[in-house]
Amino acid sequence: MISNPKLSAKNLQLLFGVGIFLLGLVIRLAGIGWGMPNSTRMESLHPDEPIIQMYAQSLDPLAGKLDPGFYNYGTLYLTVARLLGGVVQSPEDYSHALFVGRLVNVFAGAGIAWMVFAILSRRTNRLGAVFGGLACAFAPGLVVHSRFATVDVFATFLVTCSLYFALQMWPVAEARGDSAEGAALSESGGDAGATLTALLAGAFAGLAGGTKYNFILVFLVALWGCLQVAKMDRIKTAGLSFLACIVAFVIATPGVVLNPAKFRTDLAYELRHTGEGHGNVFTGTPSGFVYQVFNLVEGFGPLLLIFGVLGLGIAAYRGRGKPMNWVVPLIAFALLYYFLIGRAEVKFLRYTFALIPVLAIGFGWVMGESHAEGGAWSKVRVALGILALGGFGGGGLSRTGIYTLWMSNPDPRDAAGAWLRREGQGKSVGLATDPWFYTPTLYPAAQVSRPQYYQRDGDGIFGDVKRLEAKDPRVVRFLQEGEKRAVDFDMGLLTTTKPDFIALSSFEFDDYERLILLGDKGLLSACKNYIPFIAALEKDYEQVKAFGVGGPMIHDLMYVQPRIVVYQRKP
Repeated sequence: MISNPKLSAKNLQLLFGVGIFLLGLVIRLAGIGWGMPNSTRMESLHPDEPIIQMYAQSLDPLAGKLDPGFYNYGTLYLTVARLLGGVVQSPEDYSHALFVGRLVNVFAGAGIAWMVFAILSRRTNRLGAVFGGLACAFAPGLVVHSRFATVDVFATFLVTCSLYFALQMWPVAEARGDSAEGAALSESGGDAGATLTALLAGAFAGLAGGTKYNFILVFLVALWGCLQVAKMDRIKTAGLSFLACIVAFVIATPGVVLNPAKFRTDLAYELRHTGEGHGNVFTGTPSGFVYQVFNLVEGFGPLLLIFGVLGLGIAAYRGRGKPMNWVVPLIAFALLYYFLIGRAEVKFLRYTFALIPVLAIGFGWVMGESHAEGGAWSKVRVALGILALGGFGGGGLSRTGIYTLWMSNPDPRDAAGAWLRREGQGKSVGLATDPWFYTPTLYPAAQVSRPQYYQRDGDGIFGDVKRLEAKDPRVVRFLQEGEKRAVDFDMGLLTTTKPDFIALSSFEFDDYERLILLGDKGLLSACKNYIPFIAALEKDYEQVKAFGVGGPMIHDLMYVQPRIVVYQRKP
């Protein structure tokens, strides 16, 4: 028999939190090897990982080299990747550094689930806390991107840590649960404890912003939390929290001080980029305010999204009129951040990640309250919550399972490359655009970042020296006489070079097909090369193989399952 109920409540909270963390960890470790360099290819299949590794290697934090000369996003993740991944001097070193960078996000992704559980443990009963934590553990978008060595999941973990400490400053008298648990989780640290909590909330907001700039908006919740301390201490506490935020931001991205000109240039570029668009990727798509909802449906789940919004709304309504309503700053942060990404012309799914912990908190809260209230309708809500976690209607664990299977099995690019190497011996394979991450693995350097220079040779083989080993099958890319850069979907590939096979990726044709379907004359001008090229292709070639059929349509989820279509020249 346990004689200390306070200790048992804390131990149970720790046990459940660790359990959710470990579950999230196991889920993310499955498929972590997706797209890694191997014996058939020398580069990752993710377009951003090589760039991040390149700039991470330009750092040497222990020797005081803290300026990567690259500030499209903050430096903190690059620094962590460099410290843990080590120096890259060989292909084996590169694979090791890349894998370590992915492991960082595996732990960060599982940590998001634990942090959401910890937040809800103070706001509702244990069942609600578990539901909220599992929502993040199972969220397909978070799970998939936790297996990438990129900045997004790491930054989202820091956002969730900031939320955790900021929400500590609100009282927990309304938390439901048995009395022992309520007593254990309702302790107050007094003024000194509030000051430390405010400092930590601000510091994590600064670190989040120093990883992904717009995530610094989470400081709004920390600032709001400072209003919960005694009136005479509010200005001091808010000032200290703000100072901690600024100091943490500078520590995370020291280039703001060490290289301010480059920092301003890259930040300005990023702001222009999000305002102008990303090539044709999002041209002709709905407003970001609508598009990001579809991203959340796929990356989180439709039922989870509905319950998350309802939970936040109901919690805010129940706390109306109370000066210490802890839900209001969460909603304010989510709305401000949603407005920011909604007005942007670049609409990647990963931009929604800062919203997922907030939605999971709303979901977990409404599930916990429904369980505590009892009654038939409350039980129905809990049952629907279980279905939502499982992936009923999309998202959740079932959708995560599908992505995990894709990432654990041979990638369509590898499968297409193997087929073409086998069937194309002594023949040629034509590429309609520059080879990149979406190109079939026809030779080891196929996915190396786009080359800067071209040179013409008799076979029309791609000119970059790294690619000249692509001899069997020959990989050809048409280059006009006297030109240094090849043109996408140049008719010369079909009429002059006439390769035996042509391989196309969904990353190459999806955007054009969408613009054609829209039928807008202004948009069709972007398809002036594509339309005649495809017409000639279908006249002289026939489709013989397709790989990755049924893969996602969302750009930054398609990374793991693009569709590859292979055409063969008709006799």
